[in-house]
Amino acid sequence: MRRRRLLGLFGGLCVLVSLAYSGEALDERVQMTGVLRVQWSDAQGAQGSDGFSLGLARIGARFRADEQTTGLIVVEFASGEGGRAAELVDASLTWQPNARTTVVAGQILAPLFYDVRERIFLLETLERGNTTRVFFGGAYMRGGYVAYRVNAQNTLEAGVWNSLAYRDPQLDARGGQAAVAGTLTWRYTRGDTQLRLGALVGRRPRLQARDANNNPIEVPDIDRRIFYAELEQRIPNIPLRIRADYIWGRDRNPAGGTVPRFLTPSDLQTVFLYALYEPNPRNQIVLAWEDFDPDTQRGGDRIQTLSLTYHYFVQERIRLSVRYESNTEERGNRVANDRAILAAQYRF
Repeated sequence: MRRRRLLGLFGGLCVLVSLAYSGEALDERVQMTGVLRVQWSDAQGAQGSDGFSLGLARIGARFRADEQTTGLIVVEFASGEGGRAAELVDASLTWQPNARTTVVAGQILAPLFYDVRERIFLLETLERGNTTRVFFGGAYMRGGYVAYRVNAQNTLEAGVWNSLAYRDPQLDARGGQAAVAGTLTWRYTRGDTQLRLGALVGRRPRLQARDANNNPIEVPDIDRRIFYAELEQRIPNIPLRIRADYIWGRDRNPAGGTVPRFLTPSDLQTVFLYALYEPNPRNQIVLAWEDFDPDTQRGGDRIQTLSLTYHYFVQERIRLSVRYESNTEERGNRVANDRAILAAQYRF
C-alpha cells in the first residue's frame, strides 16, 4: 500500500513537471518549487540522533487558475521517523478578488506568531521552537482565513479551523471528535515597525485512552485559548532587527498522544526573543532565545533554548548554515543539553 501511494505521488509530480515544461499554454500557469536540505547534527548526550540526514526534501507545484486564484501543493519526501516517508504538507487555494481582500483555504500554516506561521526553509533558526512542536505539531492547520487590508498600516485576519494542527499527537486518537477553532489577528506596519496581536480560541477534543494499569479512561474536551503579541523593529542606520513574541493561554498538553501524560488543561507561557544582524545580503547572524513553560503552576517542565546561527548565502537560493544551541530543562536539578547543526540548503 505504501509503495502504491509513493508511486502515485511520484507519478503525479512527473505529470506536473511534464505539463510545466511542455510547450502548451499551461506552462505559463504552473511553476515547480522545491527545497533540499542536507544537514549534520551532534547532540550532547543523545543516542542515535547524530550524523547526516535529509532535513528537507520537498517538491511542490504552484499554479494560477485565473487572475484572482492561485494554488499550491507541496509534498515532503523526507518525513516520518526514518525520513523515508512521503507526506502532503501544503495544499492551499488563494483567492484575491481585489487589492484589499485575500482568502486562503486548505492545509496551511497557522497565521499566528512568527515561529508557527513562517515556512520552515525560511526560518532564521533552522528549526521550529519547543512551543510550536508541543502545541502546534507540524505547524500546518486545516481551514482558512480572510485577510482584509484596512489601510496602508492596518490589516485584519479572521479564520476558522480544525482546532488541532495536522500533526497533533491526539488528532487521530481513538474516540476523538472534530472540533472547531477561530483565529483573529491585527497587523500594524509603519516604517521600520511591525506589530501583531492575535488569538486562537476553540476546543481540544475529548479522547478515549488507557491509564498505566490499562484501565479505560475518557479524557474530556477542554477550552483551547492561545494569545500572542509580537513586535519587530528594525534599528535605524544599523543592519539589525529585533523581534519579540509573548505567548500565553490555556490548553491541555498533548504529550503521549493516545496514551496521554496530561488529563487536564494548564496555563502556558512563552517568550521568544530574536536579534538578527545582516551586514550584507550574503551574511546573516541570528541570536535567539525561547523560554517555554507549558504549565506555569507546576515546576520541572520549563525549557529554555539559547541558539546562535550563522547563514552564508552562496547565491540567493543556496544557503550554508551553522547553528549551536543550548537547551536547559527543569527536571529537579537543571539539565543542559547542547546541540550543533551544519546545514546546506538549496531552493528552486
